[in-house]
Amino acid sequence: MNQIAYFNTTGFATISQNTGSVEGGTEIEINLIAFSEAPTFVSFGGMPATIVTATTGKVIIITPKHNKGIVDVVISNYKQNKTFNHAFSYK
Repeated sequence: MNQIAYFNTTGFATISQNTGSVEGGTEIEINLIAFSEAPTFVSFGGMPATIVTATTGKVIIITPKHNKGIVDVVISNYKQNKTFNHAFSYK
């Protein structure tokens, strides 16, 4: 399992795994910087992920089902919204 680093203009995150099954069910840890509140929503290619645990510095999720391909990961709470483009690949 490789940890992948992603940057955008408002923060930084590492994603513990950047590939998973189209059937979903992959547990992923996303480490965050610049989140003032814990994430309340995470999506993969527009599909909501199941949040297992979330803090201002880390969120652990279970990936949703999705069609094969590379998708954006969106992490948000009521104050912030961050998109990590092309961050996860469904196989």
